[in-house]
Amino acid sequence: MSRFPKRGRPSRVGLKTPGVNMHYMLKTKLWLEINNEYKGLLCLICAQIRLGRKFVPTDFKAVPLNFKRNGALATLFPDEITAHMVAFVGEETIDEQNVHYKAMQSMYTDSLQKELSEQDKIVAMTLEAEESARKVLSKNKPKKKTNTSKSTKKAMSALKKNKKAYTGAVYGWDVKQGALVPNWKEQNNIDWMKFQIKYDVAGAVVAKTLNENGLTGKKGGKWTSTSVLRTIRNELHSTRNDDEAPRWFKKRGGKSLKN
Repeated sequence: MSRFPKRGRPSRVGLKTPGVNMHYMLKTKLWLEINNEYKGLLCLICAQIRLGRKFVPTDFKAVPLNFKRNGALATLFPDEITAHMVAFVGEETIDEQNVHYKAMQSMYTDSLQKELSEQDKIVAMTLEAEESARKVLSKNKPKKKTNTSKSTKKAMSALKKNKKAYTGAVYGWDVKQGALVPNWKEQNNIDWMKFQIKYDVAGAVVAKTLNENGLTGKKGGKWTSTSVLRTIRNELHSTRNDDEAPRWFKKRGGKSLKN
């Protein structure tokens, strides 16, 4: 396609045939060599036949028409165009990517360790304060109250042994007709907690994972490192009968969390 602009030179040289060719612009001297006049329509294949050779990038004008996506240059010289763009912006090597990735990973690990360390300190201080309070209370208790405490503990032990309800709510158990029965979804989560602690995962990390997965305590409260450790150390869990567990629990119990 050729047009006469005011200056007398062709403004567009080429042809667009859907599925075969597209608009393109050759340098004026070359176009006149193969067409002998300004006007005319030649597809890319016909133009190369008249020229007697294949096109090279320097045959085309440096205009946006030739550089557009899926244009003549991208169609005829895809590898050369790609190599030129890579050279222009610079290529990032695999080694450079690995260095940046390791640096980011190291920063994330250090930040996480610092956060967990601070949480562990808070938990340790809380446990120490609770222990001190217990000691003070035990010293100030009258003998009569101590005897009552022993009687209460004895009665509660008997209830636990017979799996009778001795408290309002215990994670991992439900009360049905005055008796404690395992809540198998919660028992599954308790086994998961035990597995994490066994392999040296911090209690604070376990609690954070439970909270992020939308899991709460028996009364709806958020998990903490203290509540995780208290839950998995409850001797009541050792009295459950796994033969009564559902089939899914026997196959994959404790391997993942359940809501």
